[in-house]
Amino acid sequence: MKALVTGAAGLVGANLARVLLADGAQEVRALVRPTSDLRGLHGLDVEIVQGDVRDAESVTRAVTGCATVYHCAAVYQIVGGDDAVIVDTAVRGARNVLEAIGRGAGVERVVLTSSVVAVGRARAADAPCDESSPWNVVEPYAYMVAKRRAEEAALALAAERGLPLVVVNPSGVLGRHDWKPTPSATSVLTLLNAPLPLPFYPEGGTNLVDAEDVARGHLLAARRGRVGERYILAGENALYRDILGTVAEIAGLWRPRFALGPRLSFGIGAAMEAAARLTGATPDLTRALAKQHVGIFQYYSARKAEQELGWTARPMRAVLERAVRWFAANGFVRRAERLPAAVAGAGGAG
Repeated sequence: MKALVTGAAGLVGANLARVLLADGAQEVRALVRPTSDLRGLHGLDVEIVQGDVRDAESVTRAVTGCATVYHCAAVYQIVGGDDAVIVDTAVRGARNVLEAIGRGAGVERVVLTSSVVAVGRARAADAPCDESSPWNVVEPYAYMVAKRRAEEAALALAAERGLPLVVVNPSGVLGRHDWKPTPSATSVLTLLNAPLPLPFYPEGGTNLVDAEDVARGHLLAARRGRVGERYILAGENALYRDILGTVAEIAGLWRPRFALGPRLSFGIGAAMEAAARLTGATPDLTRALAKQHVGIFQYYSARKAEQELGWTARPMRAVLERAVRWFAANGFVRRAERLPAAVAGAGGAG
């Protein structure tokens, strides 16, 4: 049997290709754009097919002959991207994949990579969202809209045509083979590469999960997931203070000590946007980012995936250690020689 992975050059896709090959049950076909950076697939025994999920014809060619389809392709960009492209890639891509399968491609199961941003936000730290939580995001930015609309379109089309769709909703994914790197890694890399110790951490908290664990979740969803259901793949809920403090501890740096609240963050974001308009640079913080992430608890429960799929996730420290080591080993950390030997000398270049 053969499995198709769309967006296979990305963080989730590259890890998923490895998990599928290690499982040994299926050959892997990788759908990538002609301009994709293929370092995440280097050395893997996969069939490379060039195409674009927005092009129905190339999707149909890629799907044909595959028993399982993992639709991971997306434009994961929050700052500086083209909003229309981000949304169109997600929504049209999901529809093209489901329509190709609906035309009789012989696919037995399709897994859609959505996101927890399509689930909603916790009202309090002690009340994490689950799969039944309402989508309560106010003034969402384009990536949030894209993931929500794509999931809704895919579930509606699958229900209408009786297609074997399962949805997975990863939280903030970190890990090996993040060659871009993704927005989830921004705060980690900012702390690691700061010329001076960073004094501030954002108020609120979030959830991080290892890319390899997310890949295993996809495989389990294909095998054990109930058709028409969604499964949150989330790790440990933690305050930003503790996340950045753990990164600092791993890297032998000073811990950020002062809380940065929503109002001040919003003001800094506005100033950075103004500076970016003058310089042409991409701002590290925007008003939209401040509004959607600072002072907010992005907390989620993976209980359904644990109970129904038998899925487990690494604890936060292990997720961060693996990510820091990989970034250090692959040239993403300036002056990596400053890091403890156990960090700088580990992680692997592959």
